[in-house]
Amino acid sequence: MKTILKAAALAVILFVATMVGGMPFHWDALPPAKGEPWPVFTGLVLVAVIGAVVLTLLAERARWRGWKLGLALASVLFVIESGLSEIEAAAFNNDLHIPMAMLVNGTASSLIRDLIAGIAIACLWRKGEGGATARLTGVWWKPAVIAVLYFVCYFTAGLWAFAQPATHSFYVHGPQIQLGFLASLELGRGLVWCVPAYLLARGLKGPAWSVALPVLPFRC
Repeated sequence: MKTILKAAALAVILFVATMVGGMPFHWDALPPAKGEPWPVFTGLVLVAVIGAVVLTLLAERARWRGWKLGLALASVLFVIESGLSEIEAAAFNNDLHIPMAMLVNGTASSLIRDLIAGIAIACLWRKGEGGATARLTGVWWKPAVIAVLYFVCYFTAGLWAFAQPATHSFYVHGPQIQLGFLASLELGRGLVWCVPAYLLARGLKGPAWSVALPVLPFRC
């Protein structure tokens, strides 16, 4: 029961943190007209609930408590939900035409949200049974393997996506993308993805296969 209450509180905090994080940069955004649906509002609530459920599952299995847990999960949340997307958006901005101010504001907004989320997690899980940090082996070679697997998964999904007419027409200059640049970019993003994966692998209790599973909801 206590865990459910914590998850509910975290969902509310994540939603409010998203609003607070966006207010300094999107204060001029207009609400939908009367009678129109609220797809953005509904989407934000859904994302907050899903994020709270995943973060609660991670926190309950974590070896850390207090500020260490808050800092670790806030870092995981930022890198996977925002950081990797911002890197790709900046790299392909010649095609996307996103104003630089919007990219910077989006990153700042996410940082504010995740800082609030980290503080909330540190407070909600400041007590309880923790444990010693797990020792990991093969840290010098495993990130390279993970980056390659990330690269393969990205291109496998990309082949299907670019075969769709709508996606192909959206990326007007898609056929002109340099494969070498794209490969380097995605290998680099794969290495960046290793940072939150490393934190989760060190900080979660349980067998290796069960530690790997919580990473998937974030990446999806």
